[in-house]
Amino acid sequence: MASRVLSDRFVRKSHAPTCCLSRIGRMDEPRMLTTAELAGRLSVSTATVRAMCNSGKWPHTRIGRLYRFSEEHYQAIIATPEPAEPWTKERQKEVARMLSQLSGR
Repeated sequence: MASRVLSDRFVRKSHAPTCCLSRIGRMDEPRMLTTAELAGRLSVSTATVRAMCNSGKWPHTRIGRLYRFSEEHYQAIIATPEPAEPWTKERQKEVARMLSQLSGR
C-alpha cells in the first residue's frame, strides 16, 4: 500500500503537448519552409541554401539566426535561372585538356 501511495505522488499529470504547439502557428499565417525542407525540395544541401541566402541570391526571411521561406520565396527561387559557371582561363584549360584526352583515344 505504501508503494502505491509513493508511486501516485510521482505520476506525471497529463498536460497539453507543448512540443508541437509552437509549430502549429495561427491558421491564417502561411506555412514557412525551413532550410532543410527547402533543400529537400530543391535537391541541394542545406549549406547551399544558406550560402545562396547569405550571398543575397535567394529571397528569404530571417527569424533570429534561422532562415525561413514562404511559398512565394520558393516560387521565386525555382523561377530564377541557374547562373552559368564562369568561363575562366583555368576552366578553359581544363576543357581543352579533357578534349585532347578524348581525341587521343
